[in-house]
Order: sequence, then C-alpha cells, then structure tokens
Amino acid sequence: MAKIAYCSWCFTKTRHKLIEEHTLKSNIYQCSQCEGLTQECKALQCKHMAQGSKPTEQAAPYWQKVKDSLPDLFCAEHNGSIPNFKTLKEKLKDIDDYERIYSQKSSNWSSYVKVGAAAIGGLAISVPLSYKMAPSLASLVKPVGKTASGVALEGFAQLLRAKGAPLAMLTSPGTFTLVAIGSSLGSANSAIVAYSYLKDLDKFSLRKIKDGKEPGIVVINGFLTEDDHDPKDWQKGLKTNYRKHALYHLVWDSGQVSDLKEGLLKPTVNALLSSLGKASFGLSTALLPARLASNPWVMATHRSQKVAQILADLIARTQKKYILMGHSLGARIVMETLELLATKDKKWITDAYLLGAAFPRKEKELTKLATGALSGHLINAYSKHDGILKTLYQGAHLYREEPSGLKPLLCKDKKIININCSDFVKSHFDFKNHLEKIIKESQKSRSFIAKLGI
Repeated sequence: MAKIAYCSWCFTKTRHKLIEEHTLKSNIYQCSQCEGLTQECKALQCKHMAQGSKPTEQAAPYWQKVKDSLPDLFCAEHNGSIPNFKTLKEKLKDIDDYERIYSQKSSNWSSYVKVGAAAIGGLAISVPLSYKMAPSLASLVKPVGKTASGVALEGFAQLLRAKGAPLAMLTSPGTFTLVAIGSSLGSANSAIVAYSYLKDLDKFSLRKIKDGKEPGIVVINGFLTEDDHDPKDWQKGLKTNYRKHALYHLVWDSGQVSDLKEGLLKPTVNALLSSLGKASFGLSTALLPARLASNPWVMATHRSQKVAQILADLIARTQKKYILMGHSLGARIVMETLELLATKDKKWITDAYLLGAAFPRKEKELTKLATGALSGHLINAYSKHDGILKTLYQGAHLYREEPSGLKPLLCKDKKIININCSDFVKSHFDFKNHLEKIIKESQKSRSFIAKLGI
C-alpha cells in the first residue's frame, strides 16, 4: 500500500511506500524520492506526509521524547517550516509578487500542540522550527572559505545531522546562518531558507513604486533609514536618467534601530579599548568576541544578509532585468545579493550602485565574485567625509576593516567604477541628495572606458 503525497524531507510530491503498519501508532512510510521515513500528517484533512519519527534512546526522560517527537506530528506546511508545498518552486512575473511564494497556506498546528503539551506537563518545551528544517537542507553543505559575513564551516552537515543546506556561515559565536547558493536559488530549498529569514525579520516589504521599462530599479536604504517607506529622495535622483524605468523600494528593519541610535558608540569604544589591551577600562579582552557579536551594527549586518538571501531568491525566480541601488547597509545588501546571484549562469543585474557602502573595500575575492553577477558595472560612490563609516562602522570592526564608502574598492576589475564624491558629499546621509550627479559621473566613466576599448 502506497500514498502519493508531498514529502516533508524533500518537499516534492512523490510515492510513499508503506514499510511498517501499526494499530496504535502511525504507520511508517518511505519516500521514493529521498528515501526519508515519513508518516501521515495529523492536521485535519491534510494529505501531506510528515517526517518520520527518529529513534530515541530508551533511557531518555519522557519530556525529551515528547520534545523530539512533537514536530514529527505534522507536515512541513502545518508545522510552520514552509509556507506552501505547491509554491516553493514557482516562478514569478516580478519580484514584488513575493507573497505568492511566502504566504503561509496552513495554520501552524505544531505551535498549538507544543503549548498544550507544555501546559499539561508543566514543562517549558522550545523547539525552533529552523532546527527541524536543518535536516532537510544540509546535504549540499560545502566549505567555501572566507565570506563577508563570517567563516564557512567544514563539517556543518554533520553538526546539523542533516541532508541539505548549500552554505553555512558562522556569523557570530553560536549563531549559524544558512544561505542557499548556486543552483539552489529559486528552488524549494532556497524558498525555505528565505521564508525562515522572512519570519526572523521584524519588517520586510518590496513594493513597486511605479511601472516602467526594464531594467527596473531596486532601491534599498541603510543605516537608520532602512525602515523609511518614503522613496522620494531616491526618485528625485532618478528623475533624469531613469525616469522611464520601473522602480521598486525594498524596506527592511535592522531590528536594532534604537540601539543603533543610542547604544552603539559606547560598546564600540569599549571593545576598541579592550582590543588595545586597556584592561583598566573594565572590559577584558577575553570578552571581546561576545561584545562584538552583540554590537548593534554587527547584528544589523547579519540581518542584512538575510534580506539579501530573500532578494536573491526572488530575483532568481523572474525573467526580468534589474539595477540595484543601495545606501550604507543597503549597499551591503546589494553586494551580498550579487554574491549569491553570481553562482548562477544567468545575469539578472545590469548595474549596481553602492552609496556610502558598509562593505569591506579590501575583500577583493568577494568583490570579484559580486561583479560576476553583472552584465554592466559596479559603481562605488565614496566620500572621505563620511563620519558614520569612520566612527561606527570602523569602530565596530576595531578599525581593522575599511569600508568602501570611505575609499575605493581595491579589487581590480573592468566592471568596477570608483567615484570619489568627497567634493560634494559631506556626510553619510548626503549621498542620495547627489544621486543624479553620481549617476552622471558614472556615465562619464563608462564613456571613457568604452573609448579605451576596455
């Protein structure tokens, strides 16, 4: 006896062969696609298959057995791991149609059962659904060396006990970030990771401001303006050169805005003093990694990486061309999005503009990787007068890292155009006021490059 249903291991609709028949507990099946053990979802009228229970040590306490088995009662759709089996692999007409992929179809039954079990047993049971997702995402893990946001880990698949996530990065002590790359972008696995990140973000929206021709312009704000819903400052700078193009505005929330405004400078200074061995200032160098990990700016960069994953996945589901423009941490999102898209053969991005970018200028390898996603140019607008990048960005990195918003990108690539805006950009928040001039300067550089035949 077999069933045709969606599998919560491989997320495809397959044949499930009955291998163990039971009377008092669930029958056990095996997926013909991934060979994972499955069982019928316990949600009412659901025809999907949940992940089969894993063997539990006989000596394990009762609460541990309950904790391990609860997520297996429901399929991935009903335990909140995925939004919808049917939409995971869908293509999009445009990136602003993302709710088709990420809107949750079914209720999260797992959360109701966990609350009830905890109340009945007087136990505090907490099972992050991302842990449950991990086994389905880890077999593609590969060490890739240094990244802008952390260090890729060898053996991460063994650590997660799993089958699936293409890239794992250690972004801060004890914090793992999964990023779907390569052929995974635009696939079911990529949608699952992006959906997980979307739930982590306090705010994310990507809306079309106006219709127009391709390539469409995607604008992304940065430091202390990332949740600004009004794109008029961008529109003003685009009215001459890109007025006929479609315009999209990505709004995101670093999740630490109040901390960034009020509490960033102090921990940054303390961390710097600690790194210099000033023990008398009250912060041991042994505590430095933890201090840096909790630094609001560093935490904001981790959130920007999640936004980049979502944006890259959406772009990879379309057939359209885009131009990316980002300011500050928004420029970092642009670079991280390019790094992800560069692993695909198709080029969706024509040009990318970085304004006062919070991105390391010395990362030649990553910058080179990012330019691989472009059919046009990477324009880096910088100013030596950017006080935010001088103090907060460099302070958060102990003055060991220079941002490309202060000085030129060091990577030598014919696609890179560095524009020194120091004569007219006098602060971090002044770049967008001069966007029109920055675009004109980039066009002059393009013309010069074309004349040289580079």
